[in-house]
Amino acid sequence: MTVNDTLVAFALIVAIVTLLVALLAYWEFGRIRQLREELEAFQADLRQRFFRSQKAQQRIIASYGVADPAQKIALLQSAIDADPDSFNAYNALGYAHLAQRDAHSAAAAFKEATIRHPDAKEGYFDLAEAYRQLGRIDLCKAALEQACKRDPTAKDDLLADSRFQGL
Repeated sequence: MTVNDTLVAFALIVAIVTLLVALLAYWEFGRIRQLREELEAFQADLRQRFFRSQKAQQRIIASYGVADPAQKIALLQSAIDADPDSFNAYNALGYAHLAQRDAHSAAAAFKEATIRHPDAKEGYFDLAEAYRQLGRIDLCKAALEQACKRDPTAKDDLLADSRFQGL
């Protein structure tokens, strides 16, 4: 192999590497553009979720000042419609039903709270209270057991809660 052959081979290798780098850069540019579009879509979705959450929380907070249980339930239902996963929406709805002495509807709302937020002990305590008012002590105990299973601090809350003493 002569010096001339070596230089030709070297030039050919440089040309191939340059072509590969150019192709890789083109592919990466397309991927970066796709990632940017995905990020923009994610940001828009996040803004919408945040807005819905704020809207729901505002309605939940507003419901605390409403004396009429039917109006309170309607306001809380509109909060749930705005953001079904809003924390405390179903709990507040359950208490509004309890204020109307409708423990069955309250239990359904509290049950949904435990489904939406399974690690939140509050939903289980509220569900236990609805079951206690319905006279379903077996279901009351089961809800309290779930609260303690999901959150170890629930045991202390249970001992301090006079509604569940003697169960």
